[in-house]
Amino acid sequence: MSVTERPGGRKTRTTRYNAVDADLGSVQWPVTVQYGGDIGAPVSRGAVCEYNFGRAEEFSSALTARAKTPKGLLLIDSVRLSRECLSHLLMAQLADFEIISLAHAREAGECGAFRTDVALMNVGSARLTDRPVLDDIAAILEATRHAPMLLLSEHGEAAEESRAAEVGVAGLFPSTCSVSLLIAAIHLVAAGGQFHIPSAPARFMISRLEGNGARR
Repeated sequence: MSVTERPGGRKTRTTRYNAVDADLGSVQWPVTVQYGGDIGAPVSRGAVCEYNFGRAEEFSSALTARAKTPKGLLLIDSVRLSRECLSHLLMAQLADFEIISLAHAREAGECGAFRTDVALMNVGSARLTDRPVLDDIAAILEATRHAPMLLLSEHGEAAEESRAAEVGVAGLFPSTCSVSLLIAAIHLVAAGGQFHIPSAPARFMISRLEGNGARR
């Protein structure tokens, strides 16, 4: 987050903070805040939004309101049955998320004020070298102001995972992995992390642990 002070018409000063809950007590108000998320009505939009605040209390109130708002998950799946199944599954597992499901990436720009903390797109058997898939990824990233994105894929090779990173995706999730791991991956990506495909031995151990937990 960048905070640009503009007190009394004097020369401005821009300071970067590592977190939105940084100590802003020394800041001279009013300020312009650049932040990659929704904390009010932005002055300008883009990958990072600009907001104007006249007093510290206004900024604090905006952050408090944002913290109380459920996280948003945008689900994109062109196959109706899998889209509806995924949507119901995610709603049952992610009580702290509001979920919108779309059939096509081009619909992402029509979601208005919906706050997208993470986008999940099911690419099925398509490869990340396929132009339509790359176009869909670009459209979603643009519509969501580059919200973290997770791809659900039938492929889990290292080369495919590398391609996902190259196109700005936070993770490639193989459809051979479990639901519980998907939920964990969504939370990780929504928090700003990167999901990496577990190795085959790790997936075996995870499946064993999940199986033991189910039998208890």
